[in-house]
Amino acid sequence: MSVAQNVTTELSLSDYLKGTKMNSSEFVDVLSPAFFLSRQSFQVCDKKTGELYGLNNKDEFGTEITLGVKVRGGYVLTDKALHPWEYNEKFGNYKDGYSPVLFRSEYSEAGEKTRYDSLDIAQNNVNELLPSTCYLVKSDCLGGKGLNVDSTEGTKDGWVVWAVVDDNADLNTTARLTLICNPHKLEVRKDGRADVEAPEGKKVLGGIYVDPVAAGIGMLEFRLCGIMVENGGKWSVCFPFIGKDKLFTQESEPQVKEKATDEVEKKSASIDDLYPVTPSKKKVKKKNKK
Repeated sequence: MSVAQNVTTELSLSDYLKGTKMNSSEFVDVLSPAFFLSRQSFQVCDKKTGELYGLNNKDEFGTEITLGVKVRGGYVLTDKALHPWEYNEKFGNYKDGYSPVLFRSEYSEAGEKTRYDSLDIAQNNVNELLPSTCYLVKSDCLGGKGLNVDSTEGTKDGWVVWAVVDDNADLNTTARLTLICNPHKLEVRKDGRADVEAPEGKKVLGGIYVDPVAAGIGMLEFRLCGIMVENGGKWSVCFPFIGKDKLFTQESEPQVKEKATDEVEKKSASIDDLYPVTPSKKKVKKKNKK
C-alpha cells in the first residue's frame, strides 16, 4: 500500500534566495511531494442491456494517467482524469450505443517505481473549479496535507513549476518526475489565463504556478495560484482558485456537472472487440468500419 507523503511548503528565506539563482535541491524538495500520478480506467455500458464491457480482452475499455496536485484537504485533478473517455480516440466509435463508466481510480506517489493504490473519487466530493478544465476532490486519502491555495487576484512574482518525465517513460511502472522551476511574473485574475512556454525536448505531464508568501520571520510559504493546462499542444496557466476560498475552509455542496457523452468527437479509429466484464456472457465482436 502506498503511503501518502506530507507536503512541507515552507522554505527559509536564504534557501529561497539561493533557489532564485538556480534550481537548488532545497527548492525542488519543498514542492515535489505535492505531485502524484492519477491512473483512471473506464468501461462502457450497453445502453440497451446494461452490460459492462472492456476492450480487447481487458476489463477496462481505456486508461489515462495524469498529474495530480495535493492541496489542503484534498487534491486537484484535470478534466482528463475525471472524464478519460473524452480523450480516448476509440470511444467515439461506440458512443452511440454505449455510455462510459469510471471503473478503477488509482494513484501513485512520485518515485523511481510506481506503487498504485486506490484513489477515493466519490462524486459527492468533486467540485468543478473551472468548467471542463480542473476539479477539486475533497478527500483525506492522501493524508489531507498539501499546498495551501492563493485565491486572490493581482500581480504575482511567482514560479512556474513543470513536472516532466523521460520520453520513453512507462507511467504504469515508473513515477520518476523531474521538476523544472522558473521564476515568472504573472497577472492573476478570475477567468484569466497566461500562455507559458513548456520546456523543450521534454515530455511534460503538467505543472503549477506558486507564489511565495511570508509565513513567519525568515520563512516563506509557497501557495498554489495556478494549474497548467494543455490545449492543442500549447500550455497555459489557468487560475481556478480565485473566489473559491470557501471550498478550502468549510464543507460545501459539490459543484460539478456531468459531461454529456455525446459531446465526444468521433475519431477515425477502427472498431475493436468489446470484452464483456460478466464472465458468463459471450464476447461481442464488431466488424471494422470500411
